[in-house]
Amino acid sequence: MSASSLVLSMRTMIDREALGELRATLGFRFGEDMFRAEIAQRDFVINRAPADGADVTFSGDQNGLAAVVYGGASFDAVADRLQVERDP
Repeated sequence: MSASSLVLSMRTMIDREALGELRATLGFRFGEDMFRAEIAQRDFVINRAPADGADVTFSGDQNGLAAVVYGGASFDAVADRLQVERDP
């Protein structure tokens, strides 16, 4: 799955009701591709932008993140492919 496909699918598939009152900034770095997501007021907005300063940043192989998000893998199971900076 390409990095762009992953972030587009997350934007589409996110359960906005489950977000509740969560407010967070997420960063994603997959090679040259960088994205920044803002979660607030049960909305999830993601764009191409630097990931610097995010509350949590995921970097490495986008397929590792896809395995966690869609396949139910643990972060430990994909630690060789996906790095998490700060608190996942």
